[in-house]
Amino acid sequence: GTAAAGAVQRRWTPSDDAALRHQVELLGHKWKEVSSQLPGTSASSCKHRLTLLQRAEKKAAAGEPSRQQNVPWTVAEENLLARAVEPYLTAASIDYSTIRSSYFAGQKRRR
Repeated sequence: GTAAAGAVQRRWTPSDDAALRHQVELLGHKWKEVSSQLPGTSASSCKHRLTLLQRAEKKAAAGEPSRQQNVPWTVAEENLLARAVEPYLTAASIDYSTIRSSYFAGQKRRR
């Protein structure tokens, strides 16, 4: 159905993408009809999502890298990084927790 005004946006999942493609195969580019089959979407969000998917496919076919997504660092990854830089820190230098809190605060890694 149509997304209600002021509705909270959510990320598209791979199953949402598959459902979108399926509806477009069945209905063509009749975006209101397509969105009516995909709860929580609008005609414009369906059209925009399909455009993004098609661009990504073209880039992949041309061997170009896809856009990376920002995802939060896991605790394990932060610990791995801390162990990796530890040999380079001296007693006179700043400690990793200070680096993390000042540089990585609120940062997300790219995947």
